[in-house]
Amino acid sequence: MKSKQQHSANVSSHIWPEDEKPCIWMQAGLVEYKLCDRQFDCENCPFDALMSGSNKYPVSKERHLKKINVSQKSRIKKSSDHEDIWATYRQIFFDPQAYYGIDFWYIKTIEKKVARIGLNDLAVLFLPNIREVILPRCNTHIASRQTCAWLVTSEGTIPLCIPIAGKVVRVNDQLLKALNNPDTADRGSLWLFEYESEEIPPLLPTMLKGNETAVYLMKQWESIVGNMERALYRHNHLLGVTSQDGGQRLQSVEQMLGEKEYFEIISGYFQSHKTGNKK
Repeated sequence: MKSKQQHSANVSSHIWPEDEKPCIWMQAGLVEYKLCDRQFDCENCPFDALMSGSNKYPVSKERHLKKINVSQKSRIKKSSDHEDIWATYRQIFFDPQAYYGIDFWYIKTIEKKVARIGLNDLAVLFLPNIREVILPRCNTHIASRQTCAWLVTSEGTIPLCIPIAGKVVRVNDQLLKALNNPDTADRGSLWLFEYESEEIPPLLPTMLKGNETAVYLMKQWESIVGNMERALYRHNHLLGVTSQDGGQRLQSVEQMLGEKEYFEIISGYFQSHKTGNKK
């Protein structure tokens, strides 16, 4: 029987039959070895249900969003010294009808060439307090990878670059309020503007949807939290987990790292242009 071997930075080297495919949970590096025997029909897979929790991805009653409980799948162990801090970050919402990838962007179609462009739930979870949002005006034409919006914080400004060229047809005038006061209705469906583009139809098949989105978001979550854990480890050696002026325990990662270092870590993700797109 012919076989092939996979080498990856995150997955140990394995050999499997030529016609077999690795499970998406193995591709994400969250299980050591598992082949897919259901043609990637994840919705009806008992192993996927087990990995996702007994309630699969529970659906929010308000917006039909799906929820990932990261604590059951993350390689960031619950034994972490900062588990009580990370507990508030361990639920991620996403829209199963939207397409995800390319930094923190998601796209949800309204018409064939018109879509809502927004930020995924990890942006809502990890962005620092936003003082001001600068959005383009309606009917503004934007080139691919051009800066289309700015998020202003106390430590600097985060530019957002749109992945495709097009025209803005409507903007979200409630975006600043939603960013600073996220609730379940906004989580997973935070949008910046509605966009008309000839590039939307050919882009969508290259993006991620459904369970592929769940795997992508978990990998993105682990990358962010991993970088913050390393920064916190350095800080704890110097300061411990209390404030410097009286020993009161700090209540957020941003407080523990300080606004400047927290901003530097998060803003780097918005400027990386890393994609979660299919190859």
